[in-house]
Amino acid sequence: MIHPDVERALAELTEQLVPTEQVVTRLQPGFEQGAMPVVLITAEIPGPDVLSTVQAEFEVYHSRRSDARDLTTVLISHLCDQAHSTSHGLLDMVRIRQKPRELPYQLSGVERFIFTVDVDTRPV
Repeated sequence: MIHPDVERALAELTEQLVPTEQVVTRLQPGFEQGAMPVVLITAEIPGPDVLSTVQAEFEVYHSRRSDARDLTTVLISHLCDQAHSTSHGLLDMVRIRQKPRELPYQLSGVERFIFTVDVDTRPV
């Protein structure tokens, strides 16, 4: 049984709203000096069950608080409460698990909002 790659599927969906090079699954040192926004996506690996729910976390970085908040809102409305078909597999449903919240970042000039989603998947 091979489940969809949730991390890559969510990145593909996010790239419809944010330039591809700014959607990442790992932050590179000095990222804050590059183009903004940056969206970091991390996800669990699906379990062995036929139907699996995977948690994924989004961290939205931007140079302005209002822009980070606005992009977070757009991402949630684009992703949540619906199924998605991607080149990495079918996501049966994406639901908000933890509402967005602002989380201070260690460097000034970088604002961060975080939210978590649950993603239902099944093997392809």
